[in-house]
Amino acid sequence: MNTCCKAALALAGAVTAALAGCGQAAAQGGAVYCVNCSDQITQWMNYLKQVAQLEQQVKQVRLAMQNTQPLAAFPAGTGATGLRELNQVLAQAKSLTYAAGAIDPQFAQKFKDYNGYTSALRLGDQFMAGKRQQWSADANDATRTTLNATAKQNQQMEGVEEQNLQNLQTQAATAQGNLASQQALAALSVETIRQLQKLRQLAMIEMQQAANRNQIDADREATTQAQWTQMTTPSNKPTTGGKVFRGGE
Repeated sequence: MNTCCKAALALAGAVTAALAGCGQAAAQGGAVYCVNCSDQITQWMNYLKQVAQLEQQVKQVRLAMQNTQPLAAFPAGTGATGLRELNQVLAQAKSLTYAAGAIDPQFAQKFKDYNGYTSALRLGDQFMAGKRQQWSADANDATRTTLNATAKQNQQMEGVEEQNLQNLQTQAATAQGNLASQQALAALSVETIRQLQKLRQLAMIEMQQAANRNQIDADREATTQAQWTQMTTPSNKPTTGGKVFRGGE
């Protein structure tokens, strides 16, 4: 039995005793008088006030207990998982992506600048055919990766994210007490930040797609100009001291 219940029983016992005491009466001159009735009434009023105060204290205790009750299950959210899944899609790309890691050595292996191509070995038809295949494969892979990442985002929105938002809405609507309400608000805030991060990730994917297009154009221009330079640069082979051949010799 808790303290509040014990106090209520004690007050109830005191009121009962007071009522029993009030039943005492005295007869004087043919009339019946209540002995100490004014004192008893005052005591009853004090008891009633104490009962009201006790009731108010019980309400305050219940409210305090309610305010300290956490949510039954704090929503974990799905934003972090969604970010990891998108990064996994990007990491599988054959073209350069920001999620691949070690970008500088991969970039140097795929591309050179104009001077690098000019000083390289002869840029013949076989070399240019290989470069055209590289440009085509990179462009196709970059587009495929972007579409796969977008499809993954759409799948997440229609699946786990929708379910998670419904759970958050239910938690916010049924939260009782300050702590539960604050936890529901915190869960909503965390999920909002995760969604903003995913928007940033989509913007990064668009930037990556644009960078791939620009680099393919720049690499095509550099190799074409380097090949033209090699073709039009005079040879260093000697042009004197040769033998003249005549017919019949």
